[in-house]
Amino acid sequence: MSVDQSRVVAWLMWVWGPAMIVLAAMLAEMNPPISTTQAPESALEGAIWLSTWVGFGLVSALVVSSRPANRIGWLMCGITFVVGVDLLVSEYSRFALITEPGSGSLRDRVDSEEVVDGWVGVVAETMQTAAAGVWVRVSR
Repeated sequence: MSVDQSRVVAWLMWVWGPAMIVLAAMLAEMNPPISTTQAPESALEGAIWLSTWVGFGLVSALVVSSRPANRIGWLMCGITFVVGVDLLVSEYSRFALITEPGSGSLRDRVDSEEVVDGWVGVVAETMQTAAAGVWVRVSR
């Protein structure tokens, strides 16, 4: 992989990781508590937790973009990305199986909320555009 391709992949992983964490947080707000003893999380706690992953991923993207052969930077990028995937998949499965059983799709729910629809559309469009660009660059 060339240096330019490494930079693109690293920055895409950094963008997608926190974006998926934000989408998971939005789904967590729609889902009911897991148990009756679950304490609600304050917005400040959520913001602090999210900022740690944004910072962790940002440092890793900076390391990889300047030194693509650095394995620790790639490991940190991967960790941020996998945390985002894990949180999004778990919250979405909880939404599809418990909150709205049988819905199978978040799209029906999201269409009714304009603010969320705007953010989901922006994230989805960015991911599609970026993935298409990376595929074109990698396939050459």
